Amino acid sequence: MATVSQPVLQTAHKVSILGAYGFWTARRTPRNQVEDAFNRAGIGTSAMPDIDHYDSLVEAGKKIVDKLNLKRRNTPVKFDSLSRTSIGVEFWRLHKADKHNTREPLFSIGITEQNEAFLVSHNAENSTVDAFAKTGVCDQIIDGLYQQEQLLMSARDVTESLRSVVVQHRGMSMKESGGVYFIPECGLQSVDTLFSAMNQCGNRCTLLQHDLSDNEELSKQVLETTNENIVEAARRMNEVMEELRDSDKKPRANGLKSRLEEASRLTDLLSYYESFFATNLDESRKALEQTLSLIAEMQIRYGDTD
Repeated sequence: MATVSQPVLQTAHKVSILGAYGFWTARRTPRNQVEDAFNRAGIGTSAMPDIDHYDSLVEAGKKIVDKLNLKRRNTPVKFDSLSRTSIGVEFWRLHKADKHNTREPLFSIGITEQNEAFLVSHNAENSTVDAFAKTGVCDQIIDGLYQQEQLLMSARDVTESLRSVVVQHRGMSMKESGGVYFIPECGLQSVDTLFSAMNQCGNRCTLLQHDLSDNEELSKQVLETTNENIVEAARRMNEVMEELRDSDKKPRANGLKSRLEEASRLTDLLSYYESFFATNLDESRKALEQTLSLIAEMQIRYGDTD
């Protein structure tokens, strides 16, 4: 991994490093190792999402599929959420045909109020699944797998944790889909420490140093992306608030609060990057002024919302 410590030339003159490009490949990682990495970096664990029970059920179910040897070459095993109101996963086999595909139910798994997993067979004709479901240790096995999976963070949650930290340190996404971020000078030390700690628990996090003062093209890219991201974020908020205003719908208190917090974050980001590049981002400033005006209008019209 490229570190961000300032290199020293033989002449003893330090090279000015104003930023770095950061990216990573996350993997499923023990939650305690991720927590340790965040704590060692002095960041804390507030950016980490809570345990994903659905994801834990999915991974436990996949292990049951492997244990029972349910995979077939031309009939893959798929899964769906059972309900939007409860946590449960249904596994089924897809049978492909020329006219239409069919689903063969296999089993579903859910969790009790005590957070214990259980399995229900959905196909009495599938002797493998049905026999396993009727054994006295079925629920014990599935719950054991489920409890083990809760000790792990999915690659998706690891990525979300890292992204949150990068954003907190004024990092800027350089792609619409994320994946590559520019981290300015103010956040490099913290992010570098975190990336190094995450690498020690099996993830691949990289920072590539750049002296933007010596690279006009990179400076232009970062500045344009910053402006585009701020304008787009403000535009999305403005559209929602304009719709609420025009329909005279009272906004929720937490919704208005979260928009005010996001507007404050974007305002800080705008001020930092304008100072960073010694320029004005007029389009971003105009969009944010509209955002703050709409928030003020909502507050005046509705006062404290419920």
